[in-house]
Amino acid sequence: ILNSRIFNNSGDDGINIKNSTVLLDGNILDGNAADQLDIDASSGLIKNNQFFSKPLQSGYKLNQISIDDNGDGADFSGSNIRVKNNKFYGFLDKAISIGENTKAIVTGNNLFNNNSAIVAKDQSKVFIYKNIYKHNSIDVQMYRKKPFFNFPEVYDFKNNQSQVKNIKK
Repeated sequence: ILNSRIFNNSGDDGINIKNSTVLLDGNILDGNAADQLDIDASSGLIKNNQFFSKPLQSGYKLNQISIDDNGDGADFSGSNIRVKNNKFYGFLDKAISIGENTKAIVTGNNLFNNNSAIVAKDQSKVFIYKNIYKHNSIDVQMYRKKPFFNFPEVYDFKNNQSQVKNIKK
């Protein structure tokens, strides 16, 4: 999906992709009811996109939706993914959620005004480098949500700005 705007979707997600090879480049995802992007059991590259929890256009009337407080910017499970040079703004839950044995490389992203910027869960391996964090409650967080998975691993390379918060559940 290239240079598109995905917005005001009243379903679970703005985009939901499963069992695929993915390239999302230069898109805007805003104001969708739950997750802006949900990718399961896939591989690919997510680059140069902008993710907003709230609609960019005020007064849009086609779908009257309420924004889910648990909605994420991008939610990955069981995938191999690279998240590069994206912008994530204003998510009340997670800007980037990486779970269920996902392998992810997260580089060069701007993560502003989110509750949690990057979250690793449930046996995922996450490599992060040169992301910019501003005004998030938590920059990087890791925990086990589902007991049949092992704990996640986060590798933060030369990034003195982030603080990893490890929570065991």
